[in-house]
Amino acid sequence: MAAGDHLRPGSYLGDVSALSFLPSSPRPLLLAGTGSELLVYDVDAARLVASFQVFDGVRVHGIQPRCPDGPSPGDVTVVVFGERRVKIFRIRADFEDGEACGVRLELEQSLPGFDHWVLDACFLEADGLLAIGLSDNSVALWDLSQRVLHARVKSPEKCLLYSMRMWGNSLESLLVASGTILNEILIWKIVPQALEKSLLCSYKSNTLGVEDYENMHFSDKQYITIHLGRLKEHEGSIFRIAWSSDGSKFMSVSDDRSARIWMLSSQAQNFVNKADGQDDVRIIPKLTLFGHIGEDCSCCIWAMDGKLIKKFREHIGRGIWRCLYDPSTLLLVTAGFDSAIKVHHLYNSSCHDKMEDKMVSNDVDSEVFSISSPTVSGQYGPMDSKSEYVRYLHFVKENDLYVATNNGYLHHAELSNSKDVRWTKVTQVAEVAPIICMDVMVMHSDISLNRDDIIALGDGRGNVTIVHLTASDLGPKVNSSFTWPAEKDRQLLGVYWCKYLECRHIFTADPRGVLKLWDIRNALLSNTLDITVSQKVPLIAVFESSFGARIMCLDAFPQDEILVAGDKKGNITAFHFPKVLVEHESCGTQQNMPSCDHFKGAHGISSVTRGDGCICFFKYDRNVQKIEFFGMRQVKELGTVQSIFPPHASQKQLLSTYAIGFTSADFIIWDLENETKLLQISCGGWRRPYSYYLGMVPEYQNCFAFVKFHGREVHSLCFIDPAGYSNPEKSSNLYIATGCEDGTMRLTGNSINSSGKWCSSKLLGEHVGGSAVRATCFVQKGYTSLDKSCNIIPNGNSDDILVKNKDNISLLISVGSKQVLTTWVLQPKVAENRHICSSGLDVDSKQSLNGDSAMTFQWLSTHMPPKLTNRLKTGNVKNNNEEGDSSMMQPNQFIVDQLENDWRYLSVTAFLLEHPSTNSTVCFVVVACSDATVVLRALLLPSRLWFDVALLAPQGSPVLVLKHIIAAANTAYHGDAYIVVSGSTDGSITFWDLTDTIHGFMQLVSETQPHMVIDCQKRPRTGRGSQGGRRRWRTLPGRSLKKINEETSIPDGSIPNTPNATENTSETSNVEETDATNQNYAFSNLQSCNIPEVTPMHRFSGVHQSGVNCLHVSEMRACSYSTPDMSYCVISGGDDQADCAIHTSLDSPDNGVVKIICQHRVPSAHSSAVKGIWTDGIWAFSTGLDQRVRCWKMESSGKFTEYSHVIISVPEPETLDVVHDRAERKYWVAVAGRGMQMVEFLSAENDEEEISK
Repeated sequence: MAAGDHLRPGSYLGDVSALSFLPSSPRPLLLAGTGSELLVYDVDAARLVASFQVFDGVRVHGIQPRCPDGPSPGDVTVVVFGERRVKIFRIRADFEDGEACGVRLELEQSLPGFDHWVLDACFLEADGLLAIGLSDNSVALWDLSQRVLHARVKSPEKCLLYSMRMWGNSLESLLVASGTILNEILIWKIVPQALEKSLLCSYKSNTLGVEDYENMHFSDKQYITIHLGRLKEHEGSIFRIAWSSDGSKFMSVSDDRSARIWMLSSQAQNFVNKADGQDDVRIIPKLTLFGHIGEDCSCCIWAMDGKLIKKFREHIGRGIWRCLYDPSTLLLVTAGFDSAIKVHHLYNSSCHDKMEDKMVSNDVDSEVFSISSPTVSGQYGPMDSKSEYVRYLHFVKENDLYVATNNGYLHHAELSNSKDVRWTKVTQVAEVAPIICMDVMVMHSDISLNRDDIIALGDGRGNVTIVHLTASDLGPKVNSSFTWPAEKDRQLLGVYWCKYLECRHIFTADPRGVLKLWDIRNALLSNTLDITVSQKVPLIAVFESSFGARIMCLDAFPQDEILVAGDKKGNITAFHFPKVLVEHESCGTQQNMPSCDHFKGAHGISSVTRGDGCICFFKYDRNVQKIEFFGMRQVKELGTVQSIFPPHASQKQLLSTYAIGFTSADFIIWDLENETKLLQISCGGWRRPYSYYLGMVPEYQNCFAFVKFHGREVHSLCFIDPAGYSNPEKSSNLYIATGCEDGTMRLTGNSINSSGKWCSSKLLGEHVGGSAVRATCFVQKGYTSLDKSCNIIPNGNSDDILVKNKDNISLLISVGSKQVLTTWVLQPKVAENRHICSSGLDVDSKQSLNGDSAMTFQWLSTHMPPKLTNRLKTGNVKNNNEEGDSSMMQPNQFIVDQLENDWRYLSVTAFLLEHPSTNSTVCFVVVACSDATVVLRALLLPSRLWFDVALLAPQGSPVLVLKHIIAAANTAYHGDAYIVVSGSTDGSITFWDLTDTIHGFMQLVSETQPHMVIDCQKRPRTGRGSQGGRRRWRTLPGRSLKKINEETSIPDGSIPNTPNATENTSETSNVEETDATNQNYAFSNLQSCNIPEVTPMHRFSGVHQSGVNCLHVSEMRACSYSTPDMSYCVISGGDDQADCAIHTSLDSPDNGVVKIICQHRVPSAHSSAVKGIWTDGIWAFSTGLDQRVRCWKMESSGKFTEYSHVIISVPEPETLDVVHDRAERKYWVAVAGRGMQMVEFLSAENDEEEISK
């Protein structure tokens, strides 16, 4: 085997699991463990000096350096351990002009594998031993000079551990602190057996300090173990333990969100040398610290008196996993799940002066400080992640923030001092219900200089609570509070104050677009403090929108007698608002106020951006009672505009105001006068709780608060084909799109010229509601399909039947939880500030990857099952019996049952087709759902309309993986062929023929041209997903789409789908759809006859003994036993640890039946479940939970044999993808799971010649 034929793993991109400083070096050198690698950083220069592979597939869990004993300060011995392995290395660092110019790593000893995981290692210099702490609560003693295991000493407490930390430089001084799985900390030590008699005598005189004789455990006839204490104060698992330098105290951190400091009452390290009259060794809890909310990625610096000195958050992901501080250099290092290492220089020990970032790049603006809300049990108690989190934030001043939680608590935070945030628990709503909505009215009294805050809280029980607070130097004081029921359970979604009504009246909103106006004047003056007693608050008016969508904002003008409300779908509704409603006390009668006018589609609402980035101007003519659009300004930097400062600005006043909103995951304040960005903060987007405050001079007085979420593992990835770049031959980077558990899509770059180093990572966007991304696919090859419906005569060459469209767009498609299907458009940059898509998509200037202008991206469209209105859910739909149709009343309960199930998409595959007689491009998307259904959908471009085309016959088991085949004309199909291959949880692989269905749909699109008959927008185009207003079908004159559908039949005699269009460009998450859309959804879910059902063309049963986790299809070009371009290899991997290859042919004359040529199976391809597989017909690559990437040689006989394998650093691999560079004869294999890693494979020349034949 040639040297170049081996798989060569690249750098691992994942969590940092170990940190340590290299002692006594002229410059601070930082050792970091990530995956199986040991990284060496020069901290002052903020650069990576060297990286070494220290294990094969074993994660580095810890690094322990030994005090240097040689003359060279850069010559240090270190112990590196991970899982059950321990290795001892010699690190030699060379310095030139004070800088590290090179680092060498030499293996000195490799210890045999242990039977339990290694948790800690400690050099015992006085005895020449290495103490190794194991997860069964034992310590192994390794003789460094003899290189043998000296002894194995077990604790008297036999239990499994989460953590262990040892302290001491000899056996006599060694102390062991063990964190058990039972939330306890055990303190014990090892004593040589020679001291047995003196210990027994000490025990009899009751001066030993142990509880009883059973605490002594004799082990290996050389040592005994003594139990010193058991600490039970923690209420969660013990994650980490750290000893002080003198061994007098230690610190523990736990899953209960607390950090505790413990003090030893006497020096236990001299325990065995003390006289019989010594005092007992006691462990005293000294301090308990609370400063974290779960994995909130925060780092806290505390004084020894328990005062929080500094807290900052700079990591993202699942939290900070390692923290390191060097007192000699005052360097603080943090590392976490996000692969980042942050270094801070603390200029003095109290950290009150400035902090210098060594390895953090500066953004437009940075986080000033972070705070954690208090808990339900008190200001300093721990928080339970399962029951307590922040629901709402609201600034009233730059240093006053109100925080509402899901447990019904309202807190006030005074932020004047970032080092000492003062919390005040204001109240808790009745019935301990979650706070759903909140609004604050700030009032300034003419008599008192103090500020009054009137806070309205809406909870999950449908109750509204009003709290009247007076601000003071000691915190807000509650003057009065009262509660009344406003809606039913889970029906109260909004509470709104109105400036012109002050605090005398308040509005509430429900999910159906109904506003209620309440008179609270008498209740507010009652001065009651008991919120458990319901007050009598009169309802004086009800305003119901004709659109049936939730009201998101409103404003009332009593002088003009007008109320204007905007809903979740971008519509505006005006209501008559008589002065008499609010001028006098309510007489107890409720008035129903109808709408006087409305404007549909005032703003285009996108399910990703929640807006269109526009500021629109309307005027209302009181005489004619009409809303008229008269102007618009587009803020290109904002995807959604949340508000304008100052409020109520006219079009002329906009020159001196600011637009506040979001773009992607960033919060932005935009100066409309100077067209400049005042502030930009990465916060995760508008879906997360946030609040902002602008002072009189916004340039200097602005603040923004948000709640951070954390990321999860990577579930899917796909290469972005280099052909999609503007200059692929000049590009030195490979780009990979990844979908994560937290719902984010990222584009990551890998430099192929720098030994596979990761060079960039950019957020594309987030799925609706943060739903997890389960599968992705990249669609670049576009085809022009010619069939019998086209009036173009081919010249007999099959290449003219199926033509690849070179100028097509490239799409990235992602699917996941909540049945979210999102498409992103990726394309080369062709101009400085403008990007043009073929197929007519007009794209504004977008973000590009850091340092690379060849790749741009933009969200294109999202498809989701629409929500039902409450009228449809409850069956209150207009009875169609008058028209002779009662079908809509029957399926309501079925639809509700379907919506209550939390279905998710498991896999996706897609391809692009262009009809030669139209300018429309259709992206056909096949998605598999967890309810065992597979649906063929179509996205019509450039109009961005979605259609349900066909339902693949329901299977008995859910489909886990989908791939497709597009074949040219042959004698069996008499045209192009579209085949989908699926793998299910029952181990079967199924072939589906979609050719006739796709031809029928393309013919229907060609005849009806739906993109030409869509209702035009009512305002100018914004170019941001929605084109203004909701799109609707407008039937052609004298010929409806239904009639066309009845007249058009596909070749097999079934009827193609009536285009079931959903206007997803105007959807948002949790949007309440109109009845027309609900009918479409019901139509689809009930498998109406208008949606054809496709039956499988062939099914291979029992390919795997359990689920087919991964599958890939490749054309067999080198086959001599079948028709060229019609032979395919389907290779799969399953839970049964097997790889299976099926060679098939589609050139059978028996009506397109799949013909099996040969089949081969490797039963134990991996030692655990196979999670990813790929092949090009010559080579195949697979990965599994055994953390191996295996390379297989595909033989012409159909068999495949293992050619090479490599151990990777990615724990729990989930997926695999491969890109082939034929010019360089290289394969790049990307593996993702808990992290990501690239593997390079160089094939032999004769293999490339075989492929090119």
